[in-house]
Amino acid sequence: MIERTFDNRTIKELEKLVLLQGETAGQFERRIYKDPNGGTLWLLMQIQKQKIYLLYHMSEELNCITLLQDNTNSAGTMAFAHLTWLMPGVFLKYDNLTFHGVLLEHENRGIIISAASGTGKTTHARLWRDLKNALIINGDRALCKNMDGKWRGYGMPWSGTSGEQMNRNIPITALVILKQSKTNHTEILKGLDAFAAVMKNLQYPRWNAGLAGTALDLVNEFLSDIPIIKLYCRPDDEAVDVLNTALESLEHEV
Repeated sequence: MIERTFDNRTIKELEKLVLLQGETAGQFERRIYKDPNGGTLWLLMQIQKQKIYLLYHMSEELNCITLLQDNTNSAGTMAFAHLTWLMPGVFLKYDNLTFHGVLLEHENRGIIISAASGTGKTTHARLWRDLKNALIINGDRALCKNMDGKWRGYGMPWSGTSGEQMNRNIPITALVILKQSKTNHTEILKGLDAFAAVMKNLQYPRWNAGLAGTALDLVNEFLSDIPIIKLYCRPDDEAVDVLNTALESLEHEV
């Protein structure tokens, strides 16, 4: 449930609370505070102006998000877009994993292209779209759930700045980690290497011990079922063919 109400707390008042997590994102800072009345407060602040742009309250049960302040003058569009920051914890409550990555569909294969921002995952995904007629189900987030023993990827209405999203779902074939390189080649990650690569690109509330534990359990389950491929690549057509060959090889092994 999502509600809206009014709250006039200032940044100075919020800073008196227990800080659970803080991170910068360009000219903005995101902070999560423990609400002494229960639940958590999620602050989006403009750093230079020390101004509250958005303030949400999340109930302790993760079943109600309340928009307390919206000073963006965006008619609610920024407030909706930034729900992508809150939702991974809600999804975890229902055993869903959220990866920072592009979710592709190609010939009934779901492919997650994951990497840090600026590495080239959007470029690579669009090469798949242009060269292989792949569908981009989501250009920034991959939502996954094990349904009846099969991991599936789902579309959702939050896709970062890509603006690319579809209301579809697809069986997951592989999760691909991109790394820029002068040559195009692949490596299958196993064990701790696979675990570290996946956790690095997983969206989850690290400050919440219960949900962090759920995330770890689900990731271990995910790794037992889904191959993790590291793609060393240039942003070119050959990189698509190299990855496609690796995916076809995995299918032949099954």
